[in-house]
Amino acid sequence: MTKIPDDVPLIYGLRNHPDEARLVGLMLMGYSEIEFRMFSLFKHVIGDEDRAFKMFYRNRSEGIRIDLYDAACRPEMKNLRLDGQFGHALGAIKHCHKMRNQYAHCTWSGEKPLLLLNLGESSKKAEPVTHNLKGRLINLKLLEQQHMYFVTTLLWASHLCELAKNHPNSPEREKPPQLGERPPLHIPSDQTTP
Repeated sequence: MTKIPDDVPLIYGLRNHPDEARLVGLMLMGYSEIEFRMFSLFKHVIGDEDRAFKMFYRNRSEGIRIDLYDAACRPEMKNLRLDGQFGHALGAIKHCHKMRNQYAHCTWSGEKPLLLLNLGESSKKAEPVTHNLKGRLINLKLLEQQHMYFVTTLLWASHLCELAKNHPNSPEREKPPQLGERPPLHIPSDQTTP
């Protein structure tokens, strides 16, 4: 096997931004943890682990998994009078999915300021790519906000699963931290300072 030299960066555009690269990596990997918490509630509602597993993970689309989670779990959560919390968490999961996809399908300009180039978004435009490939401003502060939103969403997904499994006999559990405002996907183009 050929050894790859240590000085060859896998993500060239983030080579000078190790803190930003770390947070992006944590969010990309962490999304699967959010999805697994979704599966835990889905499995509880379906009542058959093998069938639930095959239904949930057979399709590789995260969007379809979110739709399955919503369709199967929402009625159960409504019966348990947890539909408000479920809707709140589902909105957060969908926003994390958007952030995850943004980072999974982009490339980076490694200069200052750090710019994300969303290749999928640009490929859908009618005009030539050279006219619409715009960089989206990203900075460490925004990535920290997004990462915290991922962590809080994970806590909410876990919390709902526990409530559903133990309801109505569970003692009143402490709610996870408030999700707060959804962080933007990127810094608005009218803000020029990173």
